[in-house]
Amino acid sequence: MVMVRRQVLIVDDNAQLRHLLHALLQSDGRFEVVGDAADGGEALRLVDELEPELMLLDLSMPGMDGLEVLGQLAGRDRVPVTVVLSGYLDEALREQVLAAGATLCLEKGLDFTDLTDRLATAAARRVPNGSR
Repeated sequence: MVMVRRQVLIVDDNAQLRHLLHALLQSDGRFEVVGDAADGGEALRLVDELEPELMLLDLSMPGMDGLEVLGQLAGRDRVPVTVVLSGYLDEALREQVLAAGATLCLEKGLDFTDLTDRLATAAARRVPNGSR
């Protein structure tokens, strides 16, 4: 049986974290990192260009933040399953992120094994027509 590798876009303004997440996901075997972005504008451009199945999205970025990215994606025909990673999450912010269209909202610092498993679970929720 051939394992399907899920295409992922990583969006975070921290280059070191993007590199670490890239290495983690590539080594896992279930994912293929197709691109990374340092800000929301670049993320939207790459979503259109690469059509990733999954997007790991930071909330706090200069310029367009993660919530704005989610707002821009709302209503589009093809939207990646979005997992938000944030350094700080309270319940109100978590609810706001999920209401904006994210599939999962996780705090940075989560165990990496747990992160990859939760990403794989989120990817499995993707419906065939490509919508959330």
